[in-house]
Amino acid sequence: MKRRWSLGTHLTWVVLLALLPALAIQYAANLERRDDAKVRAQEHLLQVVSDLASQQEQVTSSVRQMLTTLSFLPELRRGDGRAFSRTLRAIQKEDPRFVNIFALDPAGVDFAAAIPGPAIPRKDRKYFWEAAETRRFTVGEYVLNQDTGTPVLHFSLPVMNERGELLAVLAAAYDLEGYAELFNRSGLPTETSLAVLDHAGTVLFHLSHIADRYGTLVGKPLPPDQARRVMGAEREGTYWAPRRDGQSTLFAFHQIRTSDQSRPYLFLQVGRSEYRVLGESQRDHRRNMLLLAVTGLLALVAARTMGNRMIADPIRRLVHASRHIGRGNLYHRPELRGASREVAQLGEELGRTGLALAQREEERLRSQEALRNAQRLESLGVLAGGIAHDFNNLLAAVLGNLNLAQMRLAPEDPARRSLDQAEKAVQKATDLTRQMLAYSGRGHFVVKPLDLNHVVSEMTHLLQVTLSKKTDLDLDLAPALPPVLADAAQIQQVVLNLVTNAAEAIGQEEGSITVRTLGEDFDRPQLEALCPTQGLAAGRYAVLEVTDTGCGMGPELVERIFDPFFTTKSMGHGLGLSAMHGILKAHQAGMVIRSVPGAGTTFRILFPATEEPLQPPQLEDSGPRQVFQGLVLVADDEPMVLDFAASALESMGFDVIRARDGAEAVVRFLDHRDRIRLVLLDLTMPRMDGIETFTELRRLQPGLPIILSSGYDTDAAARDLVAQGQVQFLPKPYPVRELRKLVGEVLDPGGNPLRSPGPPSPEA
Repeated sequence: MKRRWSLGTHLTWVVLLALLPALAIQYAANLERRDDAKVRAQEHLLQVVSDLASQQEQVTSSVRQMLTTLSFLPELRRGDGRAFSRTLRAIQKEDPRFVNIFALDPAGVDFAAAIPGPAIPRKDRKYFWEAAETRRFTVGEYVLNQDTGTPVLHFSLPVMNERGELLAVLAAAYDLEGYAELFNRSGLPTETSLAVLDHAGTVLFHLSHIADRYGTLVGKPLPPDQARRVMGAEREGTYWAPRRDGQSTLFAFHQIRTSDQSRPYLFLQVGRSEYRVLGESQRDHRRNMLLLAVTGLLALVAARTMGNRMIADPIRRLVHASRHIGRGNLYHRPELRGASREVAQLGEELGRTGLALAQREEERLRSQEALRNAQRLESLGVLAGGIAHDFNNLLAAVLGNLNLAQMRLAPEDPARRSLDQAEKAVQKATDLTRQMLAYSGRGHFVVKPLDLNHVVSEMTHLLQVTLSKKTDLDLDLAPALPPVLADAAQIQQVVLNLVTNAAEAIGQEEGSITVRTLGEDFDRPQLEALCPTQGLAAGRYAVLEVTDTGCGMGPELVERIFDPFFTTKSMGHGLGLSAMHGILKAHQAGMVIRSVPGAGTTFRILFPATEEPLQPPQLEDSGPRQVFQGLVLVADDEPMVLDFAASALESMGFDVIRARDGAEAVVRFLDHRDRIRLVLLDLTMPRMDGIETFTELRRLQPGLPIILSSGYDTDAAARDLVAQGQVQFLPKPYPVRELRKLVGEVLDPGGNPLRSPGPPSPEA
């Protein structure tokens, strides 16, 4: 009779045999980890060298910007070397990274310098002749400064006169010893080497932990095999090569070019030894082998102590259940009668896992659907915002010229009535574009602490007259409602849209509309369940509810009600709820819709509460029309808007200088900086936008009154400036009277500032 082994013996052999493929898998996994570690190291070093290159390009860009700014100074243009030297000394004193900043005449002799020296010809220097020949910004090569003996790298920029002739060459000598501070801030990984080479292959900066033993490479070329790789045709890449101590090392390099040069002016190379690259994968291999050995030993012990009756049949049933789950039957439960407690617990966990997977799959499908809806609304918002911005520019020109024409006509002139009707039409078009901007989330809001109860109460009469006599309006306003940060006009628009839509849902039938407010606290899970994908923060909210007893909506209609131009009304334009969606998005408010066909609809709006106190109402100051004097600079890339704004300011008594973009505005300002009293800037312009132009003008003349204008709402940077009192904002389109009112808030009739722009003082 053939001897049969016991279950324990069978399990022992199974465990031993199972360890053999596990060992093979572990070996293959180790090889794969090594390859992955090399790939990750290559990607990491390429990212490191790319970040270092970006830092260097920022240095080059800042130097270029400095030299470009200096090239426009009148002291340089008229050849006043003494005055220009004083300017250069002040700049060099503020930025000690520059060993010297100087200007050379066309013969290569310096006529102005931050640190004066002997007037020796420098016509043979690369930074001079290359800038003079190419007429472009140029980076030089590694040299020792003749005056200080410091290793420097020269940057140069040719300066041309109006006839295109070489007027001078501006040069800045950058202290290469300052590279250590720049690259030490980069936080390079441990034992990572760094080399910076100039265009000729000379090492400008060298950082290596083996430099103490083998010396530095500064002033020397790289080894030939490395130099061929670094200075080859590829702009960036990696390669393996032995370093000076013989260890195999992974190197990554990056070539740096200026936008005007085809050849690189600097080369960066970082390196890390193979030991450091593969150290983590080798440690993982040893740890995994130890875990495999321990697991095998435990499995052998367990195999000798477990019996077939306690584990074999339950395991087979568990396998059967897992196959069901693997085939998609996530609600299958195994039958484990007679199994041990542990195996039974495993079966219960398997069942809970299947249920969790089913719930997770359902949640994933819901999240995907919500994300698709959010992306669709986002893309439509971008389109609506762009169209509204372009229309606002056109409407600004139309409205402005209408106002100018009205100002030139006598009140009894017959043509004035036609112009008034045209202005009303423009205002209606403006309302439509503002709704489109509100939908896109880029409308103009005046945000301040607001009481929702007060807003609803003020609108009671307006709401009642819009309703049918068969429709009752009930208000249920909670006392002590927390204030919210909001724009009162936009919140009124939200309430009006909700009540109007509720009334149209009721139609000519009898029904009621209830407007309710209440304060509630929500935690993150509650908000995720109520408003998924809306990104609301946990905290206290002021809630606005509008409930009607109308016809209700099905799910397919609820999904489309916020689409622009979608409407179920014969006379509707489809922008009301779209605009409301944009308003709520701009106010960081959430929304929940509950609707059942035939049972009515409830819109629930969640406004984040604020701790800021409510502000008392302010009365508008109505004074006599003022006549101003002085010079005003107007910059706008839309010719029609530019002409209107200039004409409007001229009608107020100003002299006006026009600029078609921000860069031209800066040049015009430099020509008339002593006479200009006010600047009107468009936010969106080519070359230099409104914020960049504002920053440059305020740098040139602190305290200069500036008004920003745009067909969009202010962006984040402009909103901060307006909030700090640094600048005024005028949304397009605007009538002449609004422009006059805003000018009167910053200038007196003599063209002098009423106050110094800036944040309020501590005493205020």
